Amino acid sequence: KNYSKNLPEGSNLVLNIKLETLNKVIEKVTSNRVDDITIILPPKKQIMNEEKNVFGIKYSNYLNIDTGNVKLDLKKLKFDKFENNKIYATLEIEGSGNVKISGKYTGIPASVNPDIVFYMYETFTLDANSVNGVLVLKPNKKTLKLKTKISIKLLEWSVPYYQEIPLEITDLIKPISFPLSVPSQIMFPLPSETFSNNRLEFAPFNVELKGTSMKAHQNIIDYRTDIEFKRHTK
Repeated sequence: KNYSKNLPEGSNLVLNIKLETLNKVIEKVTSNRVDDITIILPPKKQIMNEEKNVFGIKYSNYLNIDTGNVKLDLKKLKFDKFENNKIYATLEIEGSGNVKISGKYTGIPASVNPDIVFYMYETFTLDANSVNGVLVLKPNKKTLKLKTKISIKLLEWSVPYYQEIPLEITDLIKPISFPLSVPSQIMFPLPSETFSNNRLEFAPFNVELKGTSMKAHQNIIDYRTDIEFKRHTK
């Protein structure tokens, strides 16, 4: 039996979640994690090439990436504002690693192991939705640029190498869930159904949320839902 029909009309539960509150939760997650992403660099021929001509003798200086890997750390994920049910956010990632580079300089082959640095600072948006009593923030598709810097010194050849690696935000950030309720049970007093000295008996009722709606605006998420109490039956 459903005992919710006598509750007042309209949403029975209203929650206002501030932008600052979500940022505090996210900050705990990002600050406690390192090496969130590992990138393996595949072999790449001639990332740098220059043709030389000395006294009529032609030769090429070139560099190859043989192997490499880097660990990326999610330094910051911050929600900047809510507007029209979208959340505007900022993402900061940094990382470092090592690569093995080979090549030729003035015809002499050599190899080195320079350090490699990665950095990203980008903005993106998320959609805010409610699914079964859970606030779900889902990133919208966007290609971000991960900036790469390698300082290479091969024999007497010093080369700063820069490259931007395209990454999809949906690969970096998966949907984020914030439970707004948990399955619960309440003991309600009811008139006793059996003849005894006790006029009341306590019966278990399951608490369920139905008809949820949500709106993100003015840096507040307005969450509304109806509460249903259903008597628990074995």
